[in-house]
Amino acid sequence: MFEGEKLVLSANIENNAMKSYNAINIQLFNPGLFVISPSCKIVGKRELKPFEIANLECELIAPHVFAERQTDLGIAASFDTTLNDVEAVQVVSKDEYRRQELRGKLSGGQQTKTVTDGNIEMTIEYPSALPLVKKDEPQYLHIYLRNVGEGYGTIKNFVITSQIVGRCDTPKTPFGLEKEKTITCPLILNENYLSVKELIFNINYNYEIIKTKTVLIKK
Repeated sequence: MFEGEKLVLSANIENNAMKSYNAINIQLFNPGLFVISPSCKIVGKRELKPFEIANLECELIAPHVFAERQTDLGIAASFDTTLNDVEAVQVVSKDEYRRQELRGKLSGGQQTKTVTDGNIEMTIEYPSALPLVKKDEPQYLHIYLRNVGEGYGTIKNFVITSQIVGRCDTPKTPFGLEKEKTITCPLILNENYLSVKELIFNINYNYEIIKTKTVLIKK
């Protein structure tokens, strides 16, 4: 584009998930060499419901230049949301496991389960394929949290609610999730026969996406 010309910059957050986004914020944090019009303001919304869009539009004016120049524009968008999951896990005693095995009733359940919302991914890993069997030695549940989106995640709160999960080695919150975090929890399996226990996972997090755009200004 040429000096003195106007550029309309548009950025948006589109919620394609079946849950709400909260504390939405979109801003042009780096205008580069451009002059910003007074109408360019930070977009802030308390809530963005499923399939709604929050949009920022800024009118920028290219400055006068002595020679051809490149400049970078920086836009940041952030929101708060949650990743939740509920698992029903069967717990059996050693004797009951052997009885089911002899009767051919063991179906060979899964050992891992992965859930994601496109930003954060959580993999739950049990000590063995389900059902869980009460043993004499300690057993642990491992949770792997990964950033699988285009931005940067900050975990604000991580909670597992269950009668069979002890105190986890969760990092002090908030903590950043650049790539992957592993959380380990001891299992408390006191059942003598057969039961089904729920594990409820709740992750509250903030997600920020930063984009840059390079513009060439000609004299």
